[in-house]
Amino acid sequence: MGECDGELKRSLERLIGQLRQGIVVVEGKHDVDALRELGVTAFNCNSIEKINGYADGSTFYMLFDADKGGDEKFAKAASIVYERYPHSRINTYARKRLFGILGIKCVEEAVSPAKEILEIGNKIKVKSKK
Repeated sequence: MGECDGELKRSLERLIGQLRQGIVVVEGKHDVDALRELGVTAFNCNSIEKINGYADGSTFYMLFDADKGGDEKFAKAASIVYERYPHSRINTYARKRLFGILGIKCVEEAVSPAKEILEIGNKIKVKSKK
């Protein structure tokens, strides 16, 4: 059990690290706030056009909810990214990984399970040092 929890923590830490390296786009304010609690800066899809030109060539991590509204907003945001930032890459796999690791269907649900996984991992480290 402890081994699985430790691997889950490492997977989540790696994913959060990846997200911090790119540009994260989400549906709304609650999603932005949730990711901020995990140390990830995110942009609301309604403000994606305001991202400066430095973004061209970056990886855009699209973290939209797993529902019809999320699919529609993703299509709109992806269109903007392809048009304004033609040298950029869109990553949708990160959403699948995040939702799978945390067992969630929307980004705003991420905080509690993520903090729990990260805390369990910290407890495992402390126990293994004894």
